[in-house]
Amino acid sequence: MEFQKIDEKSFSGNVKILKLLGLYPYSSYPKIYPFYAYTFYVLFTCPTPILCMVNLFFLEERSLQRIVDTFFVITQIAILIVKLLPFKNNPEGVRASMEWLNRGVFRRHTPEQEVLVDKCVKTCKNIFHFFYAFCLASLFTWPWKVFFSERRILPVEIWLPFDAYEDIRVYSAVFFFVFLAEIKFVMSIYSSNKSAPACFDDPAHRASMTYAGSGRVERSRRPCPMVRENETPGSYSQIRDPSIGVGNAAVGNAALDTLVAGLICHAANQVAILKDTLEHLARTVDDQIEQESKMMSEAEKNELRSRKIYKKICKCIDHYDAIDQFVKDLEKTYSFVVFTQFVASIVVICISCLQLSIVKPFTVTFFSVVIFVTTMFIEIYLFCYYGTVLYEESDSIVNAIYMSEWYNYDNKSKKALITLMERAKRPMMVTAGKLLDLSLVTFTTIIRRSYSLLAVLKNYSN
Repeated sequence: MEFQKIDEKSFSGNVKILKLLGLYPYSSYPKIYPFYAYTFYVLFTCPTPILCMVNLFFLEERSLQRIVDTFFVITQIAILIVKLLPFKNNPEGVRASMEWLNRGVFRRHTPEQEVLVDKCVKTCKNIFHFFYAFCLASLFTWPWKVFFSERRILPVEIWLPFDAYEDIRVYSAVFFFVFLAEIKFVMSIYSSNKSAPACFDDPAHRASMTYAGSGRVERSRRPCPMVRENETPGSYSQIRDPSIGVGNAAVGNAALDTLVAGLICHAANQVAILKDTLEHLARTVDDQIEQESKMMSEAEKNELRSRKIYKKICKCIDHYDAIDQFVKDLEKTYSFVVFTQFVASIVVICISCLQLSIVKPFTVTFFSVVIFVTTMFIEIYLFCYYGTVLYEESDSIVNAIYMSEWYNYDNKSKKALITLMERAKRPMMVTAGKLLDLSLVTFTTIIRRSYSLLAVLKNYSN
C-alpha cells in the first residue's frame, strides 16, 4: 500500500460526492471553487426548505400534527443550513483533516501492523457503501407517493407563486428541481393513506385557481372540501397533504457522515498501532540488533539496545501527540456538524416514530418511514460507535505499556514511559459541540429522549 495515498484509498467515494456538491475544494480550480460551492448551496439547498416554511405559514388548519410538523421542518432546515456551514466556510480544514493520514508520523509501523491499516481502509470503504445504500433507499422511496397518487403532487409540500400542476412541462421541471435539491436534503413528505379529494384531479378545478400576480380570480366549478367557501382558491400554488412526514439528507449525508466516522476510525487505528508498538517494543529492538550487530559484544549490545528503546519510546510519544492533535482537529472541524445532527435527531426520530404509529401498516408510506428511521439510527450510531472505539483504545494504552518488558529497560527509558503514561491517563474523546461525547451512551440517550418526546406528544394528542 502507498501510505501517501491512504486518504484517497479510504475516502475516494466521499471526496467525489463532496466535490460534486461543492463541499470539498478542488485543487485544480482554487479560485472557481468558492463561487461554485456557494452557488450550488444557494440554488439547490436553500430554496426548498424556505418554500416549505412559507407553505406552512399559509396553512389555515391548525392542529397538533400541523404544529409538530412545523417544528419538524424548522429542525430539518437548521440541520441543512448549519450542518453544511463548516464545509462552506472552512473547506481547507476539511482537506487538512484528511491529509493528517499522509503524515510521516502515521507511517511508522512494521509490516505486521500494516494489516491493521489495510483493515481500517477496508472498514472505511464498507461503512461508506453500507450507509450510502441506505441513504439511496431513503432517497428513492420518499417520492413513491407521487407515482401512487391520483393527482399531480410534488414530493415536498412547498409554496409556489405559480401553478405548477396545469402544464406537464412546468410540473416536470419543478419536480426535477425539487428532486435535484433533495439529493442534498431529502425533505420528504409521507402522505397518509386517505385518498385525495376528487376535485384535485378535476382539471376544471385546477383551471379555476388564481395565481399570484395574475389578477385573475375565478370560483371553482364545483365545491372542494379542501378549499373553504369564502376562501380564494388559489392565491398561491399549494398542495395540502393530510399529513407531513419525515425525510433525510441523502447523498450529501452519505459522504459527510461516513467521512467523519472514517476519520475517527483511523484515529482509533493509529492508537491500536501505538499500543502494539509499545507492547512489543523490546522484541522489535532485539530483532533489529540481532540482524545489525552480530559482531558486537554483549555489553555493546545492551548499550545499543537501551539507546534504541529510548529513541523508540520518544517516537511513540511523538506518535501519541500527533494522534491527540489529529483528534482535536477533527473535533474542531466537525464538532458543530455532529452536534446539530444529534440535537435534531431527537426530534426527527420522534416524529418519524409518531408517523409510523399513525400510518397503515405494510403500505408504501409505512415502508418509506421504516427505511428512513433505520437510516437515521445508522447515521448517529456510526458517530457513537467509532467514538467509543477511540475512547476504549486510548484508555488501554497504559495497559499495553504494562504488558511490555518495561522491567528490563534502563531508568531513562522507564522515565520516558512514565511521561507517556501520564499523558495517556486521560483517554481521547471526540465531543459534539463540547457537550455530548461521541459514545454509545450518547446513542442510548438520544433514543431515550426521542421516546420521551414521543410519549408526551402521543399523550397530548389523545
